[in-house]
Parts: sequence; structure tokens; C-alpha cells
Amino acid sequence: MLEFRFDPQGDAPVISAIISSPKGRRKVQLILDTGAERTQLHRRTMSRLGYTEAVKTRSAKAVGVGGNVENGFMVCVPSISFLGTVAENVEIAVFDMDYLGAKNIDGLIGWDFIRLFHIEMNGPEGILKVF
Repeated sequence: MLEFRFDPQGDAPVISAIISSPKGRRKVQLILDTGAERTQLHRRTMSRLGYTEAVKTRSAKAVGVGGNVENGFMVCVPSISFLGTVAENVEIAVFDMDYLGAKNIDGLIGWDFIRLFHIEMNGPEGILKVF
């Protein structure tokens, strides 16, 4: 079992991850979002890492709770590591996520990855356990 901490007073559980890219590895801050179908990173963050629409694997769309559709794209990253594991050669969605940038959040870990873990979360204590 591994144990991670998050701010129990924060708006959402934020975890750190390391993403690799053509420009090296970078630490990013991601919201653990069970309601997000797919892991998504902010276009600005991905651009800094060398992932632009010029290297997309395909187009992507996201539909928000209110029904708003946002267009983005998918890229293949060599690796992303978080919660004690490394995922290699995975597709990540890239969208404009300016609403998160003001909070220094780079994106969301979505259900595509969360479903691979056995996790236990204690919100009041700010503890996330991975088994």
C-alpha cells in the first residue's frame, strides 16, 4: 500500500505526476477526477512540453456538465507517472483549461487511469491510499 496526501481544504484532491516529453520530464499538478472520462492536460502546459496540435494523434471533444462542447486533440506521451506507477505510451487529451490555470493546476487524471487502481480516500484527513 502507498499513501499520498492532498489538501483536505482544497477544492478538489490534487496529486503530483511526472510527464515525459520531447523537452524532458516535468512535474505537473492534476486533479483526481472520477467524473472525467479521460485524462486531460491544459494546452499551455502541453505546449511547453512540446506537444502541440502539429503532433496530435487525433482530434478530441469534451462535453461539460452544462453541455458545452470543447474541441481539443490527443497526443501520445512516452510516460506519465503518478500514484506509484508509470504508464507508458499513452494518449492524453489536450484542451484549453484556463479555469484551472489560475489555481496552478495542469489538468485532470480521469477515469481511464483511475479505474486501474484500488484506492481509498479519506477526504477529511486528506489521505489517498493506493493498494
